[in-house]
Amino acid sequence: MSREFLPGGHEDAIIIEMSPEKDNKTEYSDNFPLATIIPRWIFALTEMGIASYFVFKFGFRSGLIFLVYGFVSVFVILPLTRCNRCFYYGKVCNFGLGKWASMFFPRSDDTVYSSAYGYTILLWPLRIIPLGLGLIPILGVIRFGLSVPSGEIGDMAGAVVSNLQLIPHGLFVIYLLVIFLHRKYYRSRSCSRCYHRSDCPVYDKNSILGTGD
Repeated sequence: MSREFLPGGHEDAIIIEMSPEKDNKTEYSDNFPLATIIPRWIFALTEMGIASYFVFKFGFRSGLIFLVYGFVSVFVILPLTRCNRCFYYGKVCNFGLGKWASMFFPRSDDTVYSSAYGYTILLWPLRIIPLGLGLIPILGVIRFGLSVPSGEIGDMAGAVVSNLQLIPHGLFVIYLLVIFLHRKYYRSRSCSRCYHRSDCPVYDKNSILGTGD
């Protein structure tokens, strides 16, 4: 297997691997530039900020627990279940955690990147909880609209629209939009240049089953 480095500086080097066995070539970033990492953190912090609002609105203690769990998820759970099996362990990955992981967590003997992907379920509360709490007010407005005495669709729709507010209803829509845009961003700017795109369930769901191309 041969390698070719394209110009662009050390941090943004694009490597082309030529594989005689597969008769193809693969391009990936050896280290991701800050221009890719910073927007990801902006998206992530915006999402976490809005999510925390919904949880804090539910209860102050719950909000604190949610923030602590979010911190532990990013800086402990991810490094222990994904970063320590990653090509970017000790490097600058598209989220910037590769070097952090190498400083505080040992590299796993299991080098199959997707082998511990099942532990991703531990991160699900960071999405499920705020989605549920953000949806409750919207369901309340819809229920109010459905209870309009006239039973006319126009009256019900008008009641729903007239009771929608920027906070919390509009904020929930913004939250969904941030999640959507973040996913679109990292799939186009990060996944497309990642060493693991062919064996990462985020980019190719079939890879976790061993059926990816």
